[in-house]
Amino acid sequence: MTFFIGIQVSVFMLLIPDLVERGEGLIKQTFIREPKDKLVILGEDILLPCRVHNKIGMLQWTRDGFGLGSDRELIGFPRYTMVGNDEEDDYSLQITNAQLDDDAEFQCQVGAVEGIKGIRSTTAVVTVFVPPEPPIILQGAYLRTTAGMNVKLTCEAHGGRPAAELAWIDEKGDVVEEGTEYKINQMADGKRAIAILSWTFVPDRRHHLKSFTCSSENSALKQPDLVTITVDVKYAPNLNLLVHSTKIFENDNVRLTCEVDANPPEIFYNWYRNGKRILNGHSSVFVLNHVTRANNGDIIICEKQ
Repeated sequence: MTFFIGIQVSVFMLLIPDLVERGEGLIKQTFIREPKDKLVILGEDILLPCRVHNKIGMLQWTRDGFGLGSDRELIGFPRYTMVGNDEEDDYSLQITNAQLDDDAEFQCQVGAVEGIKGIRSTTAVVTVFVPPEPPIILQGAYLRTTAGMNVKLTCEAHGGRPAAELAWIDEKGDVVEEGTEYKINQMADGKRAIAILSWTFVPDRRHHLKSFTCSSENSALKQPDLVTITVDVKYAPNLNLLVHSTKIFENDNVRLTCEVDANPPEIFYNWYRNGKRILNGHSSVFVLNHVTRANNGDIIICEKQ
């Protein structure tokens, strides 16, 4: 009697795995591999893995909660394909030529059947980085202004995801920090942005014909995009009287030059000798011919007309 009971127990234990293989309510659909978050650049390909053990129910991918279909070709989504094969339990989603529409949440789902629960994978967030359009300076490539007046240069870069990082670079190659203001405006699609960087400063003669550069960078660009503006600054003349002789002797001809730093540079000169204006003296050069000791201490003045 004891020997018989031992046989019955052994047979019963052997039946348990057989019931599992038959699928009598004990089979579990499980994920072998699930998708993870992805960061891609516009135009790149994406592969979201999904492998399922004991798949019984219908499998589909969803994008932002919307089902893409159960066929591997995914009709209606020409850039989407379920790659792999059933024998390898592989139902990975391949997306070619990533677009902004693919910036979404994806999930691999297997439906329930009688007695077997459905399952859902982890949610994979796909983020598509988009390079911004080339930056533009609203004032154009050339700006005319006047020394002492406030100047505001504005650089914009449209369409970046993330928003472009902008910087003004001065004529020395240094990044400008003082007087700048950066802001971001979201575009209508809620994903891309317009980046704006303004620089306000007061120009002087040192800025004349200097070029300033706006640099635009974001994660989708391999190198910064640059755009440049040249500033033409109008400023008052700065006069300097130059005597060409270091020693002057009687009967020498003394040559004097009125040096000027001005914009615009086209100016006329007036010359004065001991307070009296010299006629026909509109040139930048004036010559005293055959000076004598009587000319010692003469006061010569040059002024712009």
